[in-house]
Amino acid sequence: MSSAPATYRSLLRTSGAAAFFVPAAVGRVGIAMTGIALVWLVHARTGSYAAAGLVTGGFAVADALVGPQLGRLVDRFGQERVVPAALAAHAVSVALLLTGAAPDLVAGALIGATLPQLSALSAARWSALLSGGRAAALPTAFALEALANGVSYLAGPALVSVLGAAGRPDAGVLLAAALVVGGGLALVAQRRTAPPPPATPNAGTPDAPCSAPRSCARPRSASSSGCSSAPCRCPSPRTRPGAARRTSRRPSTPPPTAPTCWAVGRTGPGAAECRRGAGRPPPRPDCACSACR
Repeated sequence: MSSAPATYRSLLRTSGAAAFFVPAAVGRVGIAMTGIALVWLVHARTGSYAAAGLVTGGFAVADALVGPQLGRLVDRFGQERVVPAALAAHAVSVALLLTGAAPDLVAGALIGATLPQLSALSAARWSALLSGGRAAALPTAFALEALANGVSYLAGPALVSVLGAAGRPDAGVLLAAALVVGGGLALVAQRRTAPPPPATPNAGTPDAPCSAPRSCARPRSASSSGCSSAPCRCPSPRTRPGAARRTSRRPSTPPPTAPTCWAVGRTGPGAAECRRGAGRPPPRPDCACSACR
């Protein structure tokens, strides 16, 4: 019997979901406010829309260039280690702009370079929270993220424009930074739903799995049913039989240019984990990789 389709309400009732989604949505309002707030502030200072556009352009370019690199660091080290540092740098950049301690163009570029991608951080948490049996609810979760983005970019510019028209452009910049930093810190504080950084197995140890799953060929001594379900493993070259003898002499002929697969253990189709090896024969004749690409 198929389960009922997921709704926004059922997703937000999932344990830990609302605790990270709401702060991320609040922070996104601040992100949507930041660009317009820079225009209001710089124009109020200089009286020039050209200068305001130049600062806002520097902000946008820095955000586009540094944002993916910041996301790569988050993927490698985790949200709780990278995002607080980025938020602290963002707060300092906004302070430089408001106090005039740095040129407007430099401060604007720093604000863009340190702006956290809260939408991507929230989407990554949905993917981790709904993994496994609830993966069918991911499209609904991403639709909820898109709705939050749309509301943020409707409400944010309108709010900062009201403050700018009231003669308080600095209040718009300050409010935008407060929403970004506050929402980001509240998001990172939810460690239970934070996706863990990807584990990097050590291929030099006998127990480390191979880098990419591959299928194993049928063992030569097995019946027509194929390999068994035991996983192939990648032993260290130092632990394979005869490794000490082979290291003392060089092969008389160069290895073939096309790498061959080798694995230890028996696996079934699609369940093996194989590793490339330049010219290495399979260390056991009863399990050879057949789909190494």
